Amino acid sequence: MASHLTLSAPADLELPKIKGSRFWAFASPVADEAAVAAFLDALREAHRGAGHHCYAWTLGVAEPRTRSSDDGEPSGTAGRPILRELEARDLRDTCVAVLRWFGGTKLGTGGLVRAYGGAARALLAEAPTREVVATRAARLRFDYPDTGLVEGVLRELGLEPVSADYEARVSLSLAVPDEQLDALERALRDASGGRLGLELKGDA
Repeated sequence: MASHLTLSAPADLELPKIKGSRFWAFASPVADEAAVAAFLDALREAHRGAGHHCYAWTLGVAEPRTRSSDDGEPSGTAGRPILRELEARDLRDTCVAVLRWFGGTKLGTGGLVRAYGGAARALLAEAPTREVVATRAARLRFDYPDTGLVEGVLRELGLEPVSADYEARVSLSLAVPDEQLDALERALRDASGGRLGLELKGDA
C-alpha cells in the first residue's frame, strides 16, 4: 500500500437529539493501543454523565487490527456500526467514540444501529484527514568527494535526509516513499557509475 488516510486532528460533533437521547461523537488519530486507551479514558473522565461510551478503532496498515465495543448497548448495535464507518472511509490509526445520554425512550436495535452509525458517519464526513505516504528506511554511505553528487540526486527527487553522520565516510539515513525507491537507486547508480546504492532497513 503506497499510502493511507488517517485523521490530521481530533474532531467532535454532537447530533440533534433522537427521541430525547443525546449522541456526541468524538474522533482522534491514534498511533497504538496505549493512545486509544488514553483517548477513551479522557472522554470517560470528561463526560462521566454519559450512559454509554461506545467506540471502534483501526490500527496498522500492512496487518490492520480493529476493535469495537457496545459498552452496554445490545450486541452489535453500536461498536460495529461505528467500525463500519471507519472501514467505509478506509481510515487507519483512528479511533471513534460515540457517547449516549439516554433520553427516556428506547430506540430499539434498528434505531441504535442507525443512531450510532449515523453519528460516526456525520463526524467523519467533517473530520480533517491527511494522506500518510508509506516509506522505507534506508541508509546511504559514500565518500566525501561524492557529497555534491548525492545532494544533487536527492534534490532532484525532493528528498531530504532524516539524519547524517560524518565520520570516515558520510552516512545518511533516509525515509524514501515506496514509489521513489527504484528511481532513487537508478539515479544513484547512473550518477556514480554504479558505485553507490541504498541499504534498505525496513519500514520507516
